[in-house]
Amino acid sequence: QIRLSGEVKNYAKVPEVRLDVSSDSINIDHLLVLASGLTAEAQDGGKENSGDVKTSSTTAPGPALPPGLKAAGEVRIDQTLYRGLVLKDVLLQYGLDKGILTVKDLSTRVADGQVSSKMKVDINRPGLAYDGQFDIKSVKVEGLLASLAPEAKDMISGTLQSRLTFSGAGIEWPKLGDALILDGTYGLHDGRV
Repeated sequence: QIRLSGEVKNYAKVPEVRLDVSSDSINIDHLLVLASGLTAEAQDGGKENSGDVKTSSTTAPGPALPPGLKAAGEVRIDQTLYRGLVLKDVLLQYGLDKGILTVKDLSTRVADGQVSSKMKVDINRPGLAYDGQFDIKSVKVEGLLASLAPEAKDMISGTLQSRLTFSGAGIEWPKLGDALILDGTYGLHDGRV
């Protein structure tokens, strides 16, 4: 069950939207299966309708939004399941102003640790442009591997610490590979192989 709450002010001129999303539990694996079924149906239906507008990473989504649109809100999910990995206390606080999407806080508890991020995305530029930081604190590697790479779960153990800063443009290779810049520190405490 997903709960939505919000408001739209000044919708006839310069819209200002507040949208909050909350849920006790979301199974992303199940949603992806449903979405893949919908995608297949949409593709079948799209063959009959050759007038559909095609999008690519070379077009900027910002100009398609209502002029002056402002949006803000937060997403709170108590527990999320993805590929068997349990994410707890997921929080996403966002804002959109002048075509700049700001993620003020994205955080979750996972594998006995904490992951958090902040970023800005310029949706006025074709292919998007973004920068931000990503922090991992006290995440147990074996907890991640058990869900994401079960064949390696007994090979590596320890507590992962990392701080990354990133910037780039594009969402598809090879442009993403040419523009992405990562800088970070990494640590594996009490690591064993």
